[in-house]
Amino acid sequence: MTAVPMPERGRVAGDGVELSYGMWPGEGAPIVAIHGQTASHMNFAGIADRLAGRRPVFAPDMRGRGDSDKPGDGYGFPTYARDIAAAMDALELGPTVVIGHSMGAWIAAELAA
Repeated sequence: MTAVPMPERGRVAGDGVELSYGMWPGEGAPIVAIHGQTASHMNFAGIADRLAGRRPVFAPDMRGRGDSDKPGDGYGFPTYARDIAAAMDALELGPTVVIGHSMGAWIAAELAA
């Protein structure tokens, strides 16, 4: 079994907060991967490993999670979706595929709306 590659780490502006993220390299349109309530960007290490560089994977730590800012308020699907949209714009990701796990799926739906 091969070891899961570690992502490039960084911080990017969300909607009034800074989000920590992991980015696995790849070619073509990136996959934006949104984790569930009690997870972090590392929730998607297995997917990035299986893609083996065929697609980049951008996985932010949602506000209040991982190394992202932890403000006293502003937690809800619309705010999370604005954070993701702002991060995507700041990184100039362009057209993407958005996936979400658990609560991340609800955030992805809010982002799409």
